[in-house]
Amino acid sequence: MQKTCQICECKDEAKECSSRKHDCNKPKTMVECAYTCQKCKRGCKDHFASSYCQHYRSNHGCSGQYMRIYCQLTCGSCQQSCEDILSQQQCDRYKSIGKCSASYTKIYCRKTCNYCNDGGGGGHCGDKWSQSKCKREHECGNCWKSDVKSNCKKTCGLCGTCSDVMDLERCIYYQKNNYCLTDAKVQYWCKSSCKTCRND
Repeated sequence: MQKTCQICECKDEAKECSSRKHDCNKPKTMVECAYTCQKCKRGCKDHFASSYCQHYRSNHGCSGQYMRIYCQLTCGSCQQSCEDILSQQQCDRYKSIGKCSASYTKIYCRKTCNYCNDGGGGGHCGDKWSQSKCKREHECGNCWKSDVKSNCKKTCGLCGTCSDVMDLERCIYYQKNNYCLTDAKVQYWCKSSCKTCRND
């Protein structure tokens, strides 16, 4: 959910997050318990009312420095920083044991594993929405939503091979118990097991 000031509302999606504080280093818990795990980030925003920025853009464009600084969301000029979602220590560990090619590591350790600018699939896979919008959706944990998945493939780590983001054992459990049919988050985290993607 977005507030008027274009900052993601920081909240827990799961009910039992207070009892999962010790699991905040796990990707699933980070997403489901963003508030408890303190993993919320400020999004890209306009520093003036968006209506003002949109009006000014339609009359004068976004080429001026003033617009690029104060109307970043409207002009799509937010800097996309490349960051690891997991801790530096955890990402270094994954890299040292050769896990950088795993789908979850490509997303959660993008900087450490050098996946910040990967086009995935020879440049055929990318984001349809603006870089700033896709970054905001990703930081808000919305990559499981169908419109975000189809319009922000690169930012959401959906380029390349079809594989599960969550561990295989858990995905098999979800698939066998029909979570794939009803839960969009499971369809995203377990995309191979749920058959919501394919290797071309």
